[in-house]
Amino acid sequence: TGINAEYGILVAVMAAPRPHPRQPLTFMVGVDGSDIACQAFHAACRMLDPDTDALILFHVTNPGRYQEMAPCFHPDAIEGKFQARIYREGLGDMLKARKLEFIVREKESSAQKVREMVTAYASEREADLLLIGSYGAKGKSTWDGKSTGKRDKLGSTAMHAVQYSHCACVLIKNETGFPEELETANTIPIKYMVAVEGSDLAHEGYKAAVALARPGLDRVEVVTLETPSSGGYMPSCFKPQVIAQRYTEANDMFVPGCGSVITVPRSRQSVPMQLCSIASEREAHLLCFGSQGLSGNRDGPTLGSVANWALKKGRSSVLIVKQDCQASLFVNDPEEEF
Repeated sequence: TGINAEYGILVAVMAAPRPHPRQPLTFMVGVDGSDIACQAFHAACRMLDPDTDALILFHVTNPGRYQEMAPCFHPDAIEGKFQARIYREGLGDMLKARKLEFIVREKESSAQKVREMVTAYASEREADLLLIGSYGAKGKSTWDGKSTGKRDKLGSTAMHAVQYSHCACVLIKNETGFPEELETANTIPIKYMVAVEGSDLAHEGYKAAVALARPGLDRVEVVTLETPSSGGYMPSCFKPQVIAQRYTEANDMFVPGCGSVITVPRSRQSVPMQLCSIASEREAHLLCFGSQGLSGNRDGPTLGSVANWALKKGRSSVLIVKQDCQASLFVNDPEEEF
């Protein structure tokens, strides 16, 4: 950490140079005045490199509802709140350099959907990473559980963002919040847990995690489940021992001293339930997935069953890398593949 002379506050700096540089990224955070949106903002501040990356704070106004809402949800109040947080986070230089923007778009008719406006703007600005709270100003939603009464942890905007955005998404859940105070946040490692099973999309999730991890500080843990042999043929790239060796070498290359690989025997729990349990036990801040796994898409237009369950039922915040996003831009691979 260091001191920003103009504002007299602590600012984050990279703990060590990156072993392999990455492309500059554009982060977009959906903000609505809720506490969970503030956590999404603080998560972005922990992940971005203020020297190279850009940050967009995006808010959709709904003039017809202001009289029904608390003053803290008025656009002027939201912008004032985040302006203060921007300077407290030491991002004043990004604001001056126009690499940090607060964008407000007004909902013009009842036919417009906030969730569609969020994903459309992320696409328009070619965002690399969209961060959004798992629910918004209305509180926790009953999405996908209205007929049964079961309460899920995702609002409609959050689910739409993961399903239909062109870019990788981070869904922030209040059970595993990111530290807010700079004096603490800049010294506490963020733990990324990446679930891999040999698929290309899981590998892209790993590349996203090592690109976001602060060198010399954050940790990247790779977890793979050891499935009992069924006696049939299994390509070597899907064998747990091969996967563990591959990612041990990758960690040594990209996050030296800050990575680990764990192989866990399959339990009687379902795969997503077991992965989420491991993430909770190991206190992971972000559980990283590809949007689809080896078995293909089952539960929606873009999500596989494991990612879908973890998003809606798991306690950990989740990073989802999509089939059509450019996660390969996150890390400049060395000549040799890993």
